[in-house]
Amino acid sequence: MEEKIEKVKKEKKPKSTLTKIIIGILIALIVFLLICMAPFLMFCGAVLWEMFFVHPDKPEIEQAEIPFVLEYEYKGERSTIEDAMIYEYAGDSFALDGGTTRDWNSEMKYNEEYSFFYLDPENEPDLFIYIELNPEYYMGAPDYEWGVSAPYLSYWDAEAGQYYEDEKEIPEIDAKIISWSDPQPIENTFK
Repeated sequence: MEEKIEKVKKEKKPKSTLTKIIIGILIALIVFLLICMAPFLMFCGAVLWEMFFVHPDKPEIEQAEIPFVLEYEYKGERSTIEDAMIYEYAGDSFALDGGTTRDWNSEMKYNEEYSFFYLDPENEPDLFIYIELNPEYYMGAPDYEWGVSAPYLSYWDAEAGQYYEDEKEIPEIDAKIISWSDPQPIENTFK
């Protein structure tokens, strides 16, 4: 009886050709999928890593009010805008096109039109002065490498279908910016 048990143990059933083919196809498919999916999996891993573990430094000063004075002339009459840019840190967020970034709330203290100052809203609704509100610059972000543009006149000429951003090019409009107080960014620390 012991001989029969040993014979059964020693005898192995040969694998059929179909089984070998199926195993070979499965292995090839797994290798192919791993090779094709590797870049996708690495991208997903990098995105998830940045989304959950990489956060920009928080500013020590989270709120600021930066006053400015802008003087302009419109139709021979000089006017002055005295306002302030208000910034508040709002945390950070993730976007696939730019990674994790700081979020800011920004507004003008007195102007309800964000950064557009309309010179004559009733008669010239398409003529305004644009002031760039850039919280990264004005709140002193160390990783912000650019400045901000000076305020400029903008005009949409509906008849010509033309948009103008240079006061020298604006046709038949007697308007120009005379002076800008050029507010400087605050000194801020980010940790």
